[in-house]
Parts: sequence; C-alpha cells; structure tokens
Amino acid sequence: MTPTPTDTPIDTILFIHGPWMTPRSWEKWMERYESRGYRVLAPSWPGLEGEVEALNADSTPPAASGGLITST
Repeated sequence: MTPTPTDTPIDTILFIHGPWMTPRSWEKWMERYESRGYRVLAPSWPGLEGEVEALNADSTPPAASGGLITST
C-alpha cells in the first residue's frame, strides 16, 4: 500500500518572535514552509495580540498590559 498524505505525520515549525515584534515578522518564512507542506505556528505573546499599528497606538507598558517583563 502506498502511503497517502493523511498517513504521514506533518512536521510542525514554531516561530517565536522577540520583544517589540509581532508574528507578522515571520510572514514570508511561514509562506515558504507552508508551501512545502509544513504546519507553521507563530503565536503572539499573551496580551500582545493584534496588528502592529494598534499595538504602537497603545502606550501602556508591556508589564501593565499582560506582556513579559524584559528588565527590572
């Protein structure tokens, strides 16, 4: 029996962006690997979901908005 695409596991790639970035920074890489059959994930940091423009418009410090504390 010849394996079908549903018989073989799909490899997953997880992209994690750094501070002051969003998952959009991975768009081109995601397209590249998705077109090759990979499952690709690029989650937002908790509390920092949204588009860059909306995040830039909010001047609330990340720690106050639920984001990560990057310095003390």
